[in-house]
Amino acid sequence: MHLSTGLIAVVAGATFWVGIAHAAPVAMVTDLQGTSTMTPKTRLALMAYIEPGTEIQVEAGAKLTLTYFAKALEQTFSGPAKIVVQPDRIEVLQGGAGQARKLDPEKVSAAKRFEPAVRDRMAVATFVMRSAPPRIALVGPVDTKVSALTPEFSWAGPRDARAYKLTLMDENAQVLQEASVNGTSWKPSEALGYGRTYQWKVEDVTNTTRAVSAQARFSVLDEKTATRIAQQKPSADAPFSERLLYAAQLENEGLKLEAAGLWRALAAERPQDAVLQKWAH
Repeated sequence: MHLSTGLIAVVAGATFWVGIAHAAPVAMVTDLQGTSTMTPKTRLALMAYIEPGTEIQVEAGAKLTLTYFAKALEQTFSGPAKIVVQPDRIEVLQGGAGQARKLDPEKVSAAKRFEPAVRDRMAVATFVMRSAPPRIALVGPVDTKVSALTPEFSWAGPRDARAYKLTLMDENAQVLQEASVNGTSWKPSEALGYGRTYQWKVEDVTNTTRAVSAQARFSVLDEKTATRIAQQKPSADAPFSERLLYAAQLENEGLKLEAAGLWRALAAERPQDAVLQKWAH
């Protein structure tokens, strides 16, 4: 198989370095509609990292948005167009100059730090969750951070289960709250504390002859970080690229559950995008 330089491609949830990468990426694909290819004819993917010197062909009817790391800038090109990504600029060989938009440097840094390890962590977590045959499967928060002080707890249980007991504990297993729940979700009646770690357990109490339960840990962001993340949250009608960068930022901060909700929303907008569909499940 012929491999081309200049791209880190994401296929089926795994990360591959295409070719021998000698230069650090300078940009990331943060929106892609239609077909764009690298020379020679390597198809671009959403969230691909672009190295300097990469030549890209944006096909007729396609649209490509690149977010630069150094300049906190994104540029959008409509096809047909041909561009070359340089370290500090985009050289246009064919087509219009593209539309430029300045971005919050903090949001851009999220894309730059969205490392392959983060992608691999998601792929492994999904595999483990799906391969295990739990009687009660905790959906979240599980081994994640949360920014809300009253997060929603959710799970899936046996088909015949009608009632559950949920126990919320601190990191030392001291019981803080207990609740009887008839559904599969619950919110605490009292606010949690910033910067603290918690445990929670769900038990199926429908049938007392069997012991069916599941337990997990999570932590709450410190107040300063939670406030910063909230201030940077894009509006619902913000550009697709901006919302994708925010999802990456949530992942970087360890907010896997909150990021998952945003990945699902983005995937719903682009049902044909294989990369997004992988992140959404």
